[in-house]
Amino acid sequence: MISLPPSSRSQLSWHKFEPSGVDTWKLVFPTYYAELFQDQTTSILPDRHVHWRRSSTGKQKFAYLTGLSEDDISRIRCFVSDYQDHVVLSTPKCLPSHLRGAADSCLALAFNFCRDAQQNIVHTPVGAQVYGVKYGGQPHLIPDLVDRLAAAFARVPLNGYGREYVLSYIPISASKTNDLPEQLVTQLSVQLAERSFFRKADSVVRPTLNGSKPAFKDLPVNRKFEEWGRIYHEDSVTLSQSVEDCVVYVIDDLYQSGATLWSYARFLKDMGASAVRGLVCEKSWSDGDNR
Repeated sequence: MISLPPSSRSQLSWHKFEPSGVDTWKLVFPTYYAELFQDQTTSILPDRHVHWRRSSTGKQKFAYLTGLSEDDISRIRCFVSDYQDHVVLSTPKCLPSHLRGAADSCLALAFNFCRDAQQNIVHTPVGAQVYGVKYGGQPHLIPDLVDRLAAAFARVPLNGYGREYVLSYIPISASKTNDLPEQLVTQLSVQLAERSFFRKADSVVRPTLNGSKPAFKDLPVNRKFEEWGRIYHEDSVTLSQSVEDCVVYVIDDLYQSGATLWSYARFLKDMGASAVRGLVCEKSWSDGDNR
């Protein structure tokens, strides 16, 4: 079990990976990212045990690595690059107490905006793709988003385990068409099935919203939690198959306050899911709206 990230939204902002003597490299991470590295060691450095030591301040961990191949070095740098872009999401500050522990881990590919060299606010590459699909009439960008999500699967913190792995998305009404998260999940399931990630023939849990819901983008955060709670309490959502003892990966396009994902995670846990992991395309700068 990996400890909680240092904040509700974390990126790798500092590390060291440099030669230290003959055929030796020194690797230093903030403690949380050292734990992530340790959890992924078998894929980054196969057949190798990494001995981590805690710094005197307790805020970092470091390790000395010998005999690294060029492929080893490349995979370590890829780990660093990924977590410099990805946003590890933890318990939102505004989360009601009954939803704590609902989601076991969550990762966003990137923020939706960043500052360029001139300090102008611009879309990140992921943010530009999501915007293009949703508002620019560019569905041809969806396969690239799916590729990014598939590549990020190995970076989602592995908290919680179960018998089967399945994919899902936020509940939508039966009449809604061209829902981006649903399209992402449908295409992503094909990619991951080709990698033998799933054992189930049907790896997608499709939720249907049978009742009505308000326009959530117009609601303050506390009302979003209340409305989703009402929807699930009134049994307004049905699942296409059981999630009993499953690890459910919830795919979404945008993570704002966390109300949508964490409320659905609680519902999935109530339906018997053993773990819920979120993987979303983008995290908004604000925790309360789209900006």
